[in-house]
Amino acid sequence: MSTVNFLPGAPVFSIFVSLLLFFAAIYKSPKLSSGVLSIIVLISIIYQLTGFQVWSLRSQGLIVVMLSVGALLINLLSARLEATAMAIAVLAVAIMFTPYYYLSVAFIVAAAVVGGLSSIGPVSLTYVLTMIPLLLIENGFLSGIGDQSISSTPVIFTQLVNFSIHMRPPLPGLNILLGWYPAGFFNAQVSEPVINYLSSPNAFLLIVPIVILALVFSLSASMAGIINDMLDRLSVFEKTSKLLKLISPLVASIVTPLAFVILITLLSPKTIGGYETSLTTNSMLSMITASLILGAIFTAREYGIQWLERTEKARIIVMQKIASIIELINVDNKLLSLANAETSPINFGSEVKAIEEIESTMSDIKKGLSTASYETLNNWISELDNNIAPRLKSLPEALRVKVIQELNFLSSLVVTYNNSLNETGLNRTFSDFTETRGNIEYDKALKDYTQLIDEIKSNSSSIFETYKETYNAYNLLTSQPDVLPPVDPARLFESNEYDGGVRLIAEEYWLNFHVKNLPEIESLVDSLIESINPLVDLVDDQTSQKLAYTTEKLRDPKPVNSIQILSEVKDLKTTLDESLGRVAEEITQLEKLVKSFSGISRVISFEIFNTSIKLTIIKERNLGTSPSLRETTKIIDDITGFMRSYRDKKKADESNLVIISQLPVAMKIIGNELAKKRSIEVSSLPFQHKAAITYAEFYAYNNSETRYNDDKEVITRKNA
Repeated sequence: MSTVNFLPGAPVFSIFVSLLLFFAAIYKSPKLSSGVLSIIVLISIIYQLTGFQVWSLRSQGLIVVMLSVGALLINLLSARLEATAMAIAVLAVAIMFTPYYYLSVAFIVAAAVVGGLSSIGPVSLTYVLTMIPLLLIENGFLSGIGDQSISSTPVIFTQLVNFSIHMRPPLPGLNILLGWYPAGFFNAQVSEPVINYLSSPNAFLLIVPIVILALVFSLSASMAGIINDMLDRLSVFEKTSKLLKLISPLVASIVTPLAFVILITLLSPKTIGGYETSLTTNSMLSMITASLILGAIFTAREYGIQWLERTEKARIIVMQKIASIIELINVDNKLLSLANAETSPINFGSEVKAIEEIESTMSDIKKGLSTASYETLNNWISELDNNIAPRLKSLPEALRVKVIQELNFLSSLVVTYNNSLNETGLNRTFSDFTETRGNIEYDKALKDYTQLIDEIKSNSSSIFETYKETYNAYNLLTSQPDVLPPVDPARLFESNEYDGGVRLIAEEYWLNFHVKNLPEIESLVDSLIESINPLVDLVDDQTSQKLAYTTEKLRDPKPVNSIQILSEVKDLKTTLDESLGRVAEEITQLEKLVKSFSGISRVISFEIFNTSIKLTIIKERNLGTSPSLRETTKIIDDITGFMRSYRDKKKADESNLVIISQLPVAMKIIGNELAKKRSIEVSSLPFQHKAAITYAEFYAYNNSETRYNDDKEVITRKNA
């Protein structure tokens, strides 16, 4: 602020104002500090232009000055620069008044490093627009040197020597109204070359060089910003992050001055930029060296910051990682809770234990976080990144795989035990469940597992009930005591032993039941069928058809068909009872017929009447015994014997039935003959000999007036 004179009391008051701006930027408002600095810079330049009497310029020169000042004003009002970047840009302008003007490039690099890539444009523009009024004055003095001829080649990057020599004195005091302008502030001899230059067309020759200067500064500084940005992108890799941040200022400090020197030199010829610079080989080397030193300072600064802040940064990183670990734990706990609720048979003990261990580790880290050393914090970060986080992230997949494996295991069990059930001949099996592919989602795997478990429970209950009914039926068929199965598979399911429960039903119960009892039931049923076959020819057609149907139904017997076999045996006993009932009805009808002829039983003997008692006994046995195969076979054998005897006796009694049917006619014939004769020989009657004897005996039995002589076979009337 003391370089371009304006403020009084230099350098004490200038230092005082600088300190105020510094503390304002730190403790109050960086924007306020930057704004006040911009105002001081603008007023200082206007103050110097006023001292060179630019107000006396002709319209052409006045327009040039007003445009340059106006552009600077607009930029200072619109540019949103960070306070440090603004101060560096102003410092780069101030250093142009010294022999070390070439260091301004290094300060622009510093501004780019401090303000970032987005600040390069505003910093470069602020530098160039601030330089325009100063370059106008400097080129005005250069045009009046020597023979006073006006040079047509402007100078844009040089030490502002002439401006420094002829700079107007500062205000004598803060109150400009009391002190007014200092003595010698307006000097026509000093102002003349400036006025002449600004009034000439050569002033407009500065437009292109200044634009080129702005572009060169922007491009050079952009190189620094771009390199910093690229290195920041690469710093996402943990191992190279710190190193890249350290060397970033150093690399930018090398690239930027090289780019500036190359561009400012290549664009200087009259055919391109038409300007001159004061750069020499030494000044270029000094520029690069100074830039390197500045870059090294920033590198050292970054290293110091990293060293001082590394413990706190590590602590913050640990806290952030703990927060992310806790989120992962919450997610995993939710998945575990869902899995335990939906798939209680699966043991997730190892996963629960892993989470508990991690939670314990997190608790220990939290307790020691405030006092941990940098090395300890780094070890924790490594542990969280390389061990704990991967374990938690892999847990959902481990849960999914575990559910799918258990699902496929149960599916394979179902297939295996269904084969066992099919071997027994049971037409009821566990529901088939296609093996699950490994790429299904976790929720779908849980849903499929729950569905399979529900189906296993439902199928098992139904198959077990069928087993108990079948086992009871088998016990009835084989005359064995009724014994319940010792273990209900539902109890195994309650303790999540699905493998044991399904195996118990399929193998321990059904398959063993089939293998153990198949020979016996085949033998018993075969014996029953063998006993039925002879009976078919001895019974009526209706019974014969039913017996044939029953025999067909009993073919290929198995223990699993015990319920059906028992039903057939019960139907068989019913059929036999009905058949015996029809036989009993035949005997009853015959008895009624015989009783209708009084005394007929004295002359005719019916053998069939002797079977009634035996028929009753057999019928009662058939109904009173259990439907076991052995008992039923014995009863059928007895019925067969009875029916064979009944058939023979029935044939023997058929002739007596014929005799009885002709009895009324025979009685009439004998009565008529005895009316004519006193005695009648049996042989004279128109009947077969046996029938004639029967009729004669029956007639004599029912008529007291007659007598039958067995020896002579003659029936005689007593009162003849």
